[in-house]
Amino acid sequence: MKHTHTLTATLAAAARDSTTGPHAPYMLIAYALAEKISSGELKPGDRMPSATDLVQTYDISPGTARRALAKLKEMSLTDTVPGYATFVRSQKCWTNSVTNSVQATRQADLDAGTIT
Repeated sequence: MKHTHTLTATLAAAARDSTTGPHAPYMLIAYALAEKISSGELKPGDRMPSATDLVQTYDISPGTARRALAKLKEMSLTDTVPGYATFVRSQKCWTNSVTNSVQATRQADLDAGTIT
């Protein structure tokens, strides 16, 4: 639970500073969930937390929760069965996608001058 508390504090700060970009609240949630997937805490075939679960866990708006889940789908980490649930994809489906997404985010940060 300590990790969730720290993330909640980080989300609150991010919400004050940015609504888009790598530090937007929805991106921080997406990164946290992606880390759970890459670490094996969430395994292929596991059901992802719902938007409602994310709202309650991280004290965020439903829109932020939906954007975080949509980002994971965009990163090819999850598959959604409309009206049912979102599931973690098989690792072989997402390994290249994660690498490409991280590289694209890093390049965007380099281009924007936010990292060196």
